[in-house]
Amino acid sequence: MLDESRAILVTASSEITDRLGRAAGIQRAGQQRQQPALAGL
Repeated sequence: MLDESRAILVTASSEITDRLGRAAGIQRAGQQRQQPALAGL
């Protein structure tokens, strides 16, 4: 039982990390589009 719960937690946390990473990447891309001058720095 414990091993199954741990596997579920690990899977869920990696999915959350993936989503957060994608969201951060989208935010960064949006900021670069909004601030082209800063993107060149």
